[in-house]
This record gives sequence, structure tokens and C-alpha cells, in this order.
Amino acid sequence: MTIPLVFKSLKKKLSNHFTEIESIHTANTINQGLEIYSLLKPDILLLDIDLGNDTIFSLLEVIAPSESEIIFISSHKDFGVEAVYHNIAAYILKPIKIVDLKKGVFMQKRAPKKVKTAKKSSKL
Repeated sequence: MTIPLVFKSLKKKLSNHFTEIESIHTANTINQGLEIYSLLKPDILLLDIDLGNDTIFSLLEVIAPSESEIIFISSHKDFGVEAVYHNIAAYILKPIKIVDLKKGVFMQKRAPKKVKTAKKSSKL
């Protein structure tokens, strides 16, 4: 699988500016993305909306509701409204500037964590 230049650039920016990131994975298709998501359940998803002949919204329909924080990356301002319906942490326009990437990840870190809840029975 050939990694597009934009992903290589993003991986380098993430590695250089976010030392707490343990691993970075890329996918070129919805199926690859679903496979990676299913295996790893990442804390943060940085998703490019346009995947050539599909959009990332197809993946989000399959994994919703996701416990991962979602940051969209796109050169299309038009997808912003639809992105809001997917409870995203940030929307970063291409070309990716490190200041925007830092803001997006910082917003994700400050956001209240999604907590799994379980029903507890209480006996009085």
C-alpha cells in the first residue's frame, strides 16, 4: 500500500510535535480504516473526508457511535456541516498547518471524556 504524501507529512508532524502518541496508522480505503479501527480502537481518529471514490462518512456510519475522538482533515469547507453531526472534536482545513493541528489535538484533550457507564444495582 502506497501512503499518500499528505499522510506522510501528517505522520511526520504528529511524531515531531506530539511525543505522547504511541502509534500512527494510515488507511487508504474504508475497509482498511475499519480493519485498523476494529483492531486498535484508537483514542483519536484523524480522518481525511475525501477517500477518492468514497467519503469517510461511510466508515463513521459503520463504527458509530465511536468512543474515539474524531478530528476531520479536509480541503473541502463544504463538508463542515455534515461533520458536525458526527460529534467531531475539530475540523482542520488543508494544507495542514501545525498550529491548526495543535489546536485540534488540544481541543480533543480538553473535551470531556466519553465514559462507558454500566448499570449498578443498589441494595439498601
